[in-house]
Amino acid sequence: MAENPVRRWLSPLLLASLLGVGFIGECLAHDLGLARILLTPLSDQAVQLEAKLPTRFVPSIPQVADNCEVSEPEERVHNRLNKTVSWQITCPEFTNKTSPVVLDWQREAALVISDTGSGERIEHLVDAKKGQINLRLDQLLSKQPGALEQTRRYIGLGIEHILIGLDHLAFVLGLFLIATGWRLVKLVTAFTVGHSLSLAAASLGWVAIPVPPTEAVIALSVAFIAREAFLPEEERRHSYFLVVLFGLLHGLGFASVLGEIGVLSGNLFLSIVSFNIGVEIGQLIFIAFLFASTT
Repeated sequence: MAENPVRRWLSPLLLASLLGVGFIGECLAHDLGLARILLTPLSDQAVQLEAKLPTRFVPSIPQVADNCEVSEPEERVHNRLNKTVSWQITCPEFTNKTSPVVLDWQREAALVISDTGSGERIEHLVDAKKGQINLRLDQLLSKQPGALEQTRRYIGLGIEHILIGLDHLAFVLGLFLIATGWRLVKLVTAFTVGHSLSLAAASLGWVAIPVPPTEAVIALSVAFIAREAFLPEEERRHSYFLVVLFGLLHGLGFASVLGEIGVLSGNLFLSIVSFNIGVEIGQLIFIAFLFASTT
């Protein structure tokens, strides 16, 4: 790396920038941009929309048709990470559940759970367009999404999350700075193995670790790899086992968010695997960008 002045000077500068943003925005590093929405029919003309959102997020009133009404919001704060906001939507022609509801919340997607009232719950991951979530109630209350649709949307969610997860990108950048060639591939693979295992274990409920300590240790892992990147090569102490361990910590960070918002329980394994695939695709995109910018 020393023979390339661009890689030697610009990459550490970029790492320092990512570190600064990562430490300042502790709670934003793993914000998936998701909303968890529960739809509960109250009558033929009314439905309750309950949204689980990040505590700091202030949602606008749902937009409905002119002949419909939206109640004042009711808000419950659960902890420093999330809260629940609910509205009652009433429409005189709501019988066929065809009235669209638009949520202009600048979220990336919404996990929508529809309570049919018969004990069955229908689940969808709804993409946003330009930050707006369009809820077609006739579709959301009628059928489960197919496996192909679920896979595509969770892969996209994983890609989006890794590209805005500054602490994760900072760690990957640190690996890029301390290794090249096959060693870089092996280190990134070790990191992948670590966070894939812990994400799966936490999402399946096998482990549960409080979010604040997890985020604090993730920050320390980024600080450690940053220090390694600035040391002479002969003084670096990183190892594959250590990178796997740090990967486990970052996976718990992912899982804390998926745990707060939720994944489709109808096929939990498919949701986790698809999200992980998306994370790895995003990771490869970032590494390709680093190679292109330093050659």
